[in-house]
Formats: sequence, C-alpha cells, structure tokens
Amino acid sequence: MSVIQLLKGKAKTVYSIKPKAPLCDCLKLLNDKRIGALLVIGRQGKLEGLISERDVLRTAHKTKGKMCHIPVEKIMTPRKKLVTAGKENSIHEVMETMTKRRVRHLPILDGEKIIGIISIGDVVKALLDEVLAENKQMQDYIYGKYI
Repeated sequence: MSVIQLLKGKAKTVYSIKPKAPLCDCLKLLNDKRIGALLVIGRQGKLEGLISERDVLRTAHKTKGKMCHIPVEKIMTPRKKLVTAGKENSIHEVMETMTKRRVRHLPILDGEKIIGIISIGDVVKALLDEVLAENKQMQDYIYGKYI
C-alpha cells in the first residue's frame, strides 16, 4: 500500500496554524480537533514546520506552564529539520522512517505541495488492515480448496 492510498481513506482536512500564533491557540486546536500535531503554514501556504503534543509538553515543563503567549514558531520543528514523505512512498517505508527517526507524524508532500499528514496510528491501522485481508484470503483459499 502506498501513502497516497492511505491518504484516500482519511479525512481530507489537514489542520494547520500560523507561525506567529500563540501557543494557546495551538493547544485549543489540538484539543478541539483531538489531534496530535499541526502543520505550521506560513506565507503563500508554504510549510514552515510542525508542532506536536511533545513540543508543547516540553515547553510546558520548561516554562512551568507559563507558555500561553509563546509563538508557535519558537517551539515547532522547523522545515529544515522536519522529516517528510512523498506520495510514492510505501507504508512499509514510512513505518521504517518513523521508527528510525522517532517521529509520530509525517507531512506528505508532492514536491513542495502539502497533500496530507499521517500519524503512526494511521500506519499501524493500514498495516493491520493489510494483514487481516491477507489472512482472509488465505482462509478462503484453504477452506475453498479443501472443503
């Protein structure tokens, strides 16, 4: 299965925030949408980074909770350090990348155009669906042939 196939099965909305937005806005959006990360989108819709729950948690610890007005851009993972994938990547490649790089969210790009974001949960679900489908095919083959 490819990343593009996985994205077709997901909701089309990709949530994002502006780099200068205060962290309180970020927290509200993460909580309201029940998501773990936001793309940080700057001028002309350009990907500037990603901010995750982990980033927020680290900042909460460092600032002893006094972080509401810190701009997102101060704590996000900037574009130059961001791990991304392309639409042509397979789910297995993405899983390997996420595991090796210890990231939970991957923006999916087509060149510089953002086409989605996937989480480790999306990858695990896709792999589980693959295994279950293969298992069903094997059962159908065995029972269809020998019974």
